[in-house]
Amino acid sequence: MAPRAIAISAKLRMVQVNVLHLAYLVPNCLSYTNDPVASRCARCHLHKADFFHMMWSCPKVAPLWNSIERELTQVLGTEISLAPTVVLLGLLEGVGRGRKERSFIGVATMVAKRDTARKWNQPEPPTMTEWRKGVDWCAGLEKPMYGARGCPQKHDKTWGKWLSVHGLLGMFELCDLILLLFFTLDATGRSTIDHRYWNSRTLPYICTMCLLFFVFLLSKLNINLVIKQKFSAIIQAKGYFHEMA
Repeated sequence: MAPRAIAISAKLRMVQVNVLHLAYLVPNCLSYTNDPVASRCARCHLHKADFFHMMWSCPKVAPLWNSIERELTQVLGTEISLAPTVVLLGLLEGVGRGRKERSFIGVATMVAKRDTARKWNQPEPPTMTEWRKGVDWCAGLEKPMYGARGCPQKHDKTWGKWLSVHGLLGMFELCDLILLLFFTLDATGRSTIDHRYWNSRTLPYICTMCLLFFVFLLSKLNINLVIKQKFSAIIQAKGYFHEMA
């Protein structure tokens, strides 16, 4: 699949273009500068590490891809095998069940490649937490795009399984969730909120936002009471001076 058909983010598309054209300056390229530090892998200290080593076969990067493979298998409910042809070349034919799952897998691998490239010169590879945050960011980025096109169901087909496990942590999504919680009720008075948002990852944020909302309301009420008290005192004082005159 072409990068344009996988992700709407121009940055992620450019990551795939740079991978295909080997545009990143890996230690093997920097070895021609005769710099002994720049020509070694910052993680395993291999001399003249090429692009394939930095992105895939480094002993400290390989566990990251194994963890991502297990997570995608758990989220999608089907066996996902991340081979170098899938990760580096973006050949997603035969991976996942349907085009929407392949698009999701493509975005997830692009995020991992972007995070790995960002840490070329650092001793530790990207963590799963960083990768999950990147995938959450992509899910939140594509949601308004599908809504503007009038097809929000396509977002659910692509990201529904991921959201059922992880949920969205963006501020706008949390505000939408609180609005749904308070204002979306059916005829019986029950909330019609989508239950895929309720999980151990989003519930603390929901409770925190609700608490801040109620604190804001209480503060507004207290300010109004203070203002009323001050105005009543001023009015009484005016009336007193008027009687004295």
